[in-house]
Amino acid sequence: FRPSRRMSGVGYRIVEDAIAGEKVVTGRTTSVTGTVVLSATSLESTEITVDMASVASDQALRDTAFRDQLLDTAQFPTAVFTQDEPIELEVPAAGQTLEIEVPGTLVLKGVAQPATAVIEGVAGDGTITIVGTIEVSLADFGIEPPSIPNVLTARDSGLIEFQLFLEQP
Repeated sequence: FRPSRRMSGVGYRIVEDAIAGEKVVTGRTTSVTGTVVLSATSLESTEITVDMASVASDQALRDTAFRDQLLDTAQFPTAVFTQDEPIELEVPAAGQTLEIEVPGTLVLKGVAQPATAVIEGVAGDGTITIVGTIEVSLADFGIEPPSIPNVLTARDSGLIEFQLFLEQP
């Protein structure tokens, strides 16, 4: 299965502590590629690649800092999640939900770290919809949380969120 480019999306969710209080900040992209291989009894492999330069929030200034300073997307244009090993599972009937944790490796800003994707999947007629999250600590990837002295500071931990509409090629 492959993510539908017109319907799938990946993004981040992180909290900023500012003078005015706490604010949840998000950024999203639909520039997602990859493959998910299923057999009758297992999730064989997963590799999802995200074009990090295309991630956009509600503020252009934040997006520029995200691309140029935090992630250096000119040098590290993608983030990749790869499943570590096959996972035995009972493939649900169409319309039923399956919840699993997928241990893997996340490469962000050129640094590989263990990561677990917590997902819910629903099978349809030749499609699979997956929604999930990966908890991330910026420090694990050598990323300094963004900060504007005396104005705001982003927290070190956040979420990568994804919604993948998988279709058979």
